[in-house]
Amino acid sequence: MQLEEAVTQPEENPAWQALEECQIMLPLARLLQLVPRITADLQATIIKPKPTPAPTVFSNPEEGPTVVDTSSPAITVIVKGKEITGTIIDGGSGVNVISRRTCDNLGIREWESCPFWLRMADTSSVRPTGLIRDLEVTIGGHAFRISAVVLQLNVQGAYPLLLGRPWLRTAHIKQNWQKNIITFWHAKTKVQVATQQRAVTSKEATPLYAESINMLEGLPDEEIDRYMEEHPKIVPLFEVDITATVGPYIITPEPDEPDQATIRELRQA
Repeated sequence: MQLEEAVTQPEENPAWQALEECQIMLPLARLLQLVPRITADLQATIIKPKPTPAPTVFSNPEEGPTVVDTSSPAITVIVKGKEITGTIIDGGSGVNVISRRTCDNLGIREWESCPFWLRMADTSSVRPTGLIRDLEVTIGGHAFRISAVVLQLNVQGAYPLLLGRPWLRTAHIKQNWQKNIITFWHAKTKVQVATQQRAVTSKEATPLYAESINMLEGLPDEEIDRYMEEHPKIVPLFEVDITATVGPYIITPEPDEPDQATIRELRQA
């Protein structure tokens, strides 16, 4: 295949005017090797790009596409023989939480001091009331032992109990959002529990993760004192005995030598 191409340039350039009379005869393959730009242009013209498929929208045909989910999955659990409905399942929480009111209703009066604070979804830091270890929770007829942080929830519509990632990972939970079912295996038995829809909890009551206490962030003195009393084994990072540290390097000035008049007075005495 031969390609005949006439080179044209502005008439005011004599050199290019002379080139206008020249005819270039090259095989197409050779021309494509010499002119990469032409190769790209021809490839873009000959090889048409594949059309971008329209995004798939998964929705209920009767309700239309879902834009915002205003509910949280919840289940019913049993603690100390009592049913606790509306227990939130929250994979965004790094802790399990039990409300102080739920503890009162269950007759739980003892817990240990919590060695950390909680960062909430509204970016605030909250000091838990306490920490309960080995709390037995029955879900789907099977018992689990969890550790739960006790929180004083003073918000409207507060949840009684929240199961976060610690329980979700321990139980190897699989959640079917379409059928509103959670599935887990317990003692080689497959267990399925139906979930209900509960209103989304306010950000100030939604924990994200535990964080260590930073004494340098301006905590009130009474909070620091109470925390240190509850955790006597913790030594503040910047608690240093200045005297013992710098004492060997302190130079004590020698006393001034007494003048001659003072020496005479001391001798006479």
